[in-house]
Amino acid sequence: MRELTLQSLGEKIEQAHLRAVTNVACIYLTAREGWSAADIGHLSERGSAPLPPNVQRNATLGKRAR
Repeated sequence: MRELTLQSLGEKIEQAHLRAVTNVACIYLTAREGWSAADIGHLSERGSAPLPPNVQRNATLGKRAR
């Protein structure tokens, strides 16, 4: 069995936290902002590149509706 060091424990907690935040963000974007799974997929594929036009439009419409 692998010994768990404080550093590896911290890394595991950080990874779990990132997964949880990502899941919540995806749920929010689909449920509240009307994004599709394809829109979210574009984000992960493109990294920090500009959003596709349909995603920009959906995000803008969602903000105006509030």
